[in-house]
Amino acid sequence: DEAEYHDKEFEELRASIAASRGNDDPVDVRILQGVPGFDAELLAGTRRLRACRDLRLDVLANVRDCDDREADRLHENENKARKNKSPYSRGLQYAAMMGSGRYKTISELSENIGTRVQEISEMLAIIEKAPAGMWGRVADPGNLKTTNLRQLTAAYAKPAFAKSLEGHERLTLPELLVL
Repeated sequence: DEAEYHDKEFEELRASIAASRGNDDPVDVRILQGVPGFDAELLAGTRRLRACRDLRLDVLANVRDCDDREADRLHENENKARKNKSPYSRGLQYAAMMGSGRYKTISELSENIGTRVQEISEMLAIIEKAPAGMWGRVADPGNLKTTNLRQLTAAYAKPAFAKSLEGHERLTLPELLVL
């Protein structure tokens, strides 16, 4: 979610990287073979990479040799060790992992990345069960809290909820939660 690159914590990270003239904690990448237009894939360290790019600094990176499933584990472990990603961002991440074809079931994804099935299911539900076009109208999806998940997914099932979205071009999260 783009909002993750405009908060106080990101500004502090960028200031820290600027002060040390680079990222002391390397990002993780893997070399890609046979993917036109791409030499490497970022596995972990999106915020560090983004801060270095903003500052026009070179990026310190570890090059990993790993398959897709190991890449998913590295990505998930990285996110557990830093500022929590929003449920919206995690939902997008898990939807992409499930859509990749690497996992036949949520249980298989859960086992691979070490995250509870229920947690993955809840994050996926806010993406997959949302009324069509809803998230494109929400101005601040990164502000969604885990405490709002059940409230929001329960609202999806109500025809009045989807209907109430029609009158809005842009909603803030508090506005969405009271529809």
